[in-house]
Amino acid sequence: MVSVIVALANGDGIGSQGDLPWAPTRLQGDMSWFSAVTQTKFRVLRDRVLFEKTTDNTVVMGRKTWESIPQRYRPLRGRENVVLSRTPRQEKDVLFVSSLSPRFLQSRRVFIIGGHDVYRLAIRTGLAEYVFVTRIVSSPVFSCDVFFPEIDWSVYRAIDITRQAAEMISPRIRERSYNKEADVFCESGIKYKMFLYVLNGSKSDL
Repeated sequence: MVSVIVALANGDGIGSQGDLPWAPTRLQGDMSWFSAVTQTKFRVLRDRVLFEKTTDNTVVMGRKTWESIPQRYRPLRGRENVVLSRTPRQEKDVLFVSSLSPRFLQSRRVFIIGGHDVYRLAIRTGLAEYVFVTRIVSSPVFSCDVFFPEIDWSVYRAIDITRQAAEMISPRIRERSYNKEADVFCESGIKYKMFLYVLNGSKSDL
């Protein structure tokens, strides 16, 4: 089963000049959430999501996304790392592939983590049953030059999982980035929330 995970600025922007729209600011809450959720399996029960830690997940990314990860964090620990590249190569603890077949994706519990072209592949092929979105809800307007591919959000139902995300991240980061009363994260004046979009008709669990 395939999930997409992405952080969206205004206008569904995902990048600016080769970096995240809010760079050089690093949203520690979102980064901790990304690490936590991509190491879980989950079940969707109506408007609730149940998470359980696992080490059996696969993260799929494009070459540029792979190279944007600082070397000391590569490969992403506790997950199978797969890189989609036109020129596959051999590298320790990572699988380079030139294409992603539906059979390959459906035989794994996959998180698509970027960039634009890999997101587009998941959306156009109809494989993106679940989309985890960190959505900026209040901040300066960011100037973006890369945007999330066009997607029909009307065929998904949204579940606000901000509070659950806060419970799953590092307590130290939660203490300084999450406002429990408002149920929102705020760092450097940037407010954001987490949502899970579930494709209508999807199975209830992964």
